[in-house]
Amino acid sequence: NITVLYLTERREPIGRREAGRLLELKVRRGGPEKLRAIQEIVFALLGVEIDAFQGEEREGSAELDVDRFLVQANGAGIREALRLILDYEFAQPSILLVEEPEIHLHPALETSMMRYLKNIGRRSQIFITTHSTNFLDTAEMKNVYLTTRRESTSIELIDAAEAEVAIPRELGTRLSSLF
Repeated sequence: NITVLYLTERREPIGRREAGRLLELKVRRGGPEKLRAIQEIVFALLGVEIDAFQGEEREGSAELDVDRFLVQANGAGIREALRLILDYEFAQPSILLVEEPEIHLHPALETSMMRYLKNIGRRSQIFITTHSTNFLDTAEMKNVYLTTRRESTSIELIDAAEAEVAIPRELGTRLSSLF
């Protein structure tokens, strides 16, 4: 009975399916409250307002608006962040697996998404694979594992004291890169 949501590195573009699910919330018992909760989460994290409407093309189609523009008119970062938020909020999984949540995200948006993941971590167990130093900066080092693959794959819990040296070394970040 454990629900698992796995978001791979290559995620399906956000669009009509999510719009349809949001639109359905408008008319289902208890749905408007759930819709408002999702809208509040999105606004708090991304600073944008989302809504869904019946599409004008054909009956049964739905459109997702972000700040009164179709979602497709927004940048890849907003679309990727919405993908993660909506997928989680619709599924409410016990376990969430996310490959590279930082893809297409501005550094400030990475921080917002990590804050969101920490928050939902109270309800779900979350596993993240990342190459983002911004995600690592906001992570609790007691929960960070370093995975390396040379001759074989090794996974080790990073000691907080050695994390500042081990992680940049593994990511190939050098002091000269900062200048």
